[in-house]
Amino acid sequence: MSSPDLLRRVVLPVADVDDARRTCAVALPYIANANGEVIATYVIETNPGGVNKSSPEAMAEIADETLGIVEAESKEHDVPVKTEVRYGPTIAPSILDLARTTEATSIGFIARPGSRWVKLLSGDTAISLITQNDHPIVVFPRSEPPLIG
Repeated sequence: MSSPDLLRRVVLPVADVDDARRTCAVALPYIANANGEVIATYVIETNPGGVNKSSPEAMAEIADETLGIVEAESKEHDVPVKTEVRYGPTIAPSILDLARTTEATSIGFIARPGSRWVKLLSGDTAISLITQNDHPIVVFPRSEPPLIG
């Protein structure tokens, strides 16, 4: 699969407003150059029978605000975008399920030391992504791409 094929339909998980801004600044130019589209997702971790960090209303509000950033940035880059809030006890399976059900060509994020994604890709989650994943993972660089042309 070539780079443009990988970026044809990218599931782009975002963790918060700042992460959405950083991710969009780096990933959207690549996706736009490939004439791709984005399926942005925010996963609300649920803890059935346990204590959740925030009320469901507060979590939904944060998700909407975060995905709103992706929608606005995608419009600026002329990249088609769909957004989806997912609920699940763990992040990785929710993202992988979204990739499967939307026929995504890849799952993309930016690498940052100490970020939620670095934590996500450590331990059992990394093993889950590697062993249960049937989609390529695209790790975008931490800085914006150079202008081409």
